Amino acid sequence: MLLCSVLGRLTVRSWVLLPVLFAGSTVGIAAVLDLAVGRAHVLHRDLTVSAPLLFGFAAALTLLSGDQVRWTFRWQRLGLRFPYPLLVAACAQPTTTEAGGPVQLVHPGELTTCTHLPYEPFQFPQGGRTVGFDVDLVDLVARDLGVRQNIVDTPFEGIQSGESLNSGLCDVAAAAMTINDVRKRNMDFSDPYFDAEQALLVRRGAGHRDLAALRGKRLGVQLGTTGEEYAKKNAAAFGYQIVQFEDLALQETAVQTGQVDAAVNDNGVLYHFARQHPETEVTAEFPTGDRYGIGIRKGNAALVREVDDVLGRAHRSGEYDRIYEKWFGRKPR
Repeated sequence: MLLCSVLGRLTVRSWVLLPVLFAGSTVGIAAVLDLAVGRAHVLHRDLTVSAPLLFGFAAALTLLSGDQVRWTFRWQRLGLRFPYPLLVAACAQPTTTEAGGPVQLVHPGELTTCTHLPYEPFQFPQGGRTVGFDVDLVDLVARDLGVRQNIVDTPFEGIQSGESLNSGLCDVAAAAMTINDVRKRNMDFSDPYFDAEQALLVRRGAGHRDLAALRGKRLGVQLGTTGEEYAKKNAAAFGYQIVQFEDLALQETAVQTGQVDAAVNDNGVLYHFARQHPETEVTAEFPTGDRYGIGIRKGNAALVREVDDVLGRAHRSGEYDRIYEKWFGRKPR
């Protein structure tokens, strides 16, 4: 159990450096033994050969590891799988739930949530903490499991592709993520918990009332989102240029500064932004029937049942409505 606890705390970078630590320990033990038996010449030979290789290996891996999450995805794109998720899965501890059956968690005592920040009001940093609508909903699940929620900020590309879940980085993905057929092939989903449409954000008074008004202009989209899909699908018909942004904040700022003429994203986040920044406005909605779900690793049926059970009880008790009103200023329609 102690070993599992230590392994569970290791980051991806830590796992990359484990061979270095092992090699260093081996050299150290060999050195002590050589000195103990008076084989100074052997010690000199061992260190002469081993030290440059060890330090070179450590330097190379440290440079390659870079940002722990992004390196994970680069590693996986090469078709490789580091043993980290396998070891974590072997150490995962079952948690008994009201929904029935044990839930396996990546880290004992924690429900680890992958998300991509910021996506206000669903998840965003505030006062040194991550808060938001999705955060409060997953907190209900963590509380029911008797654990605490641990939030990991990671690229949305890895979330919506299922890599964040399948690599053992997190237990659930809560990132205002639309359920669609492509994503359902990569992960399982909870019952839908939020209805959304696509919307158009522009500078107030710009006169862009729909996509037809954007011919020859620049339309901002967020990478990997259903808004990007919608914009690409209609680009040929309306003749606008698509400009991609990695996150919502960059996309919204681009509208404010005139870097783009408009932006398409989910209506909830764009209305929230326009209320806080009156120099912008939402001028159109596009009915797409988007519904958000909490992503769960494929085949983890016990956790799917647990999340669905908690969401269902929250709706029946009125807890969902209270959380909704807290973040959107009104009860759900």
